Amino acid sequence: MPNSEIVDLANSIETLPWREALSVAGIILGLVFWLAGKNRLELKGYWRPALELLDAALIIAGVVGLGWPFGPLLFFGMSLLLAILYSLQLALRYDDLLAHAAAVSGIEKPMLKSLVSSLQQDHRVFRPLGTLGTARIVKFLGARARAVHEIESMAPPIAMLWIRDRPEQEKFVEDFDRLMRLWNKPARDAMQVADTVAATSRVSPMNNQEVIKALILVAE
Repeated sequence: MPNSEIVDLANSIETLPWREALSVAGIILGLVFWLAGKNRLELKGYWRPALELLDAALIIAGVVGLGWPFGPLLFFGMSLLLAILYSLQLALRYDDLLAHAAAVSGIEKPMLKSLVSSLQQDHRVFRPLGTLGTARIVKFLGARARAVHEIESMAPPIAMLWIRDRPEQEKFVEDFDRLMRLWNKPARDAMQVADTVAATSRVSPMNNQEVIKALILVAE
């Protein structure tokens, strides 16, 4: 095949619509994966940053593939749309979670909502958990017949212990509450109990949840 025909073929391939389609798909998939992974707290080690790098690579490749101005325009347009959809989904899940928490705890829903907001504003430890993670801790403590003032005292130290290893959240809250009751500790002493657990974990091969379970066995 003559060189001119090869060049023409290469140029025609470069202008095929599938290249633009792949670029569009890269931007969309990158944004979707990024939004879907925002609350993947269970990912540990290098998995989370590796997936975030993959998301970024898909988005950058898509924007570069489409070129100016279509790449940036599609990126910002899709970002806005997905952010709106994500916010709506988050609001619905949060409302459903608070409704369930009110049902199991007997605490009114507006009071629970105010409690979650105040915990997030007053304690930085709740930032990695997000609104839903904070609401879950409130819900699990409410299910253990804890009053609002007790939840206010117990939720921050529980979050501080949980964030290290991120075990199954409901079981972790239940075990910590059980240890408090076995030791006959009031809710205001929750931070002291958490300090004991953390100190024991630092000088032993056990994580926080394993320490709590061991202390429960001793107390029983």
